Order: sequence, then structure tokens, then C-alpha cells
Amino acid sequence: MAWRCGALLLSLLLFSCTHNNSNPKNSPVLSVNGHVYSATDFGKALARKLKIYDALAAKDPINIERARESVIQEFIVSALLEEYASAHNIEVSESDLLNELDHIRKTYPDDLTFKAALATEGQSLEEWKEALKKTLLERKVFATLTPPNDQSLDNEARQFYETHKDDFVRPAQIHLQQIVVTREDDAERIFHKLKFGVSFTSLAQKFSISPDGAQGGDVGWIGKGTMPAFDMAFNVSVGQTSAIVKSSYGFHIMKVLDKRPAGHLTFEQVKPRLIREVAAKKQQAAFNQWLESAIKSAKIERNDTLLEKIRVRTEGAEE
Repeated sequence: MAWRCGALLLSLLLFSCTHNNSNPKNSPVLSVNGHVYSATDFGKALARKLKIYDALAAKDPINIERARESVIQEFIVSALLEEYASAHNIEVSESDLLNELDHIRKTYPDDLTFKAALATEGQSLEEWKEALKKTLLERKVFATLTPPNDQSLDNEARQFYETHKDDFVRPAQIHLQQIVVTREDDAERIFHKLKFGVSFTSLAQKFSISPDGAQGGDVGWIGKGTMPAFDMAFNVSVGQTSAIVKSSYGFHIMKVLDKRPAGHLTFEQVKPRLIREVAAKKQQAAFNQWLESAIKSAKIERNDTLLEKIRVRTEGAEE
């Protein structure tokens, strides 16, 4: 239904403008330093924005206005980034594009599923590749506009840690192995085997339906409060096996391999995460500063009369 609504949005854009312009689809609705956004491209982008709504919500003037302004702002930022990239010889190579394309395609089971996802978004493969290229270019520009990781990041991270130590409390943890089965009688038979000395690891590998079964049921370190079934194991001594515990996943038998008490995480333990967070804040601040300056000096023209003619029509959207 989302794609159907998008197609109707575009057809209405062309219909609405034909009374005033013999060739409306190429009419500019927005210009940023000479970068032009045509009525057709704007209509497609607006359709994709509104596809998250049902037929009724897609006609809501508030939703339309929000989507329209979002498309406008995104184009302004994109145009300014492209201009900056051109001035600083920043390019996305074909190999950059192909590598990212392969990476994304691997997240889908097959090409058919991938193409179906594009169809749902209302995009052709070429349109999607062009959008991906813009995303990669924006990443490269963003990197040049932001400060590199240096000693100041380390100092700021340490300062934040010292003033927010209470935020870095580690809960009590246990290192677990588990066996999970769907039937209680199966769990009872496995529990009986464990009592007679059969290896927990081998039984997990053979019977557990949990993904960690392949690793002998090794779940790793689990913090208290992660899951009610696991919390039961905090009352079990190291080296001992729990009783059968029922959860929404099935029936668990757990073995406690080790325990850690609750305590404060050291700066070295949280340093990588804090460095990333501090760097991200500085990068965002630098980008915002550049963008504000670029917008102030840009020549931005918008055809509000034409923009207002881009309406929503959803008759037959469910056909």
C-alpha cells in the first residue's frame, strides 16, 4: 500500500500543475546556489516521506507540511554538502560505491528480497544507488569538517568520567552455560543425565535449541536484571547447576561458571566508549557550525506556489 500511495502522489503532482505549465515535471521548486530540485524529483521524495502513513494520515495537512519541509531541508543540506565536496575535491569512487553496495546486499537473504525492498520504498536500483552515493559523499565531507581524535578527547573523556562516576556502575554478573528445550519432560531427562555426570557442554550441543548451544551453551557474562530466568541463577553457587527454570523461550537448565560482584567500572574499561561519545559530540558541533554558516551565505530560492500544488490523493490506493 505504501508504494501505491507514492505512485498516486506523483501522478497528482503532474496533474495539478498542467493547468499553469506546459511541462510541469521539470519545473524547479527549489534552488540552492544553482542546484535545482525539479517538481518530479520533489514529488518522488515527498511520496517516500509520506509512505509511512495510511491513506487517511497521508492527507493530513500537518503531516504533509512536515514531510514537505523535511524534503526541502534535506535537499538544502545535500546541495551544500555536494558543493563543499566539489570545492575540496572529495569524491566517491566506483569501488567505494560497489563495496558499500555489496555490504548492504549481504544483509538480505538474496537479490529478490533486496529488489522487493527497493520496490516497497518506491525506488529503482539506479535511484537507490544514486542516493547511496550521496550518503557516502556526505560521510566523507563530514569527516573533513570534524576534528580528529587527539589528546583533548582523552582529557574530556576523563573529565566526564570523574564527574559522572555514579553513571558507571556495573551490576553483579555471572558467567553462564545453559541448555534450553521446548518441552518440560525433555528438560527433566537432561537434568537426570547431568546428575549422573554427563557433560553439560555435550548435552547443550546435542539438545539445546538456543543459538549458544553450538558453543556448548556458553552465554558469556550476564548482568543481573537482564532476564528473569537468568536472575534465578544468581542464587546458584559457582560450578553448580540450577533447577529447571521456565521462561517464554522454553525450559532452561543453567550452570554457573563464575561470578562478579557489582562495582564501579574503571576509566580504562569505559574509555573507548567515552572517547567515541565525546568525539561524536564535537563532530556534530563542528558540522552544525559549518552548516549554519553555509546556509547563511547560500542563495536559496523556493517556489512556494508550485510547492503548494503538490497534494495528496489516495483514491484507489488499496487496489
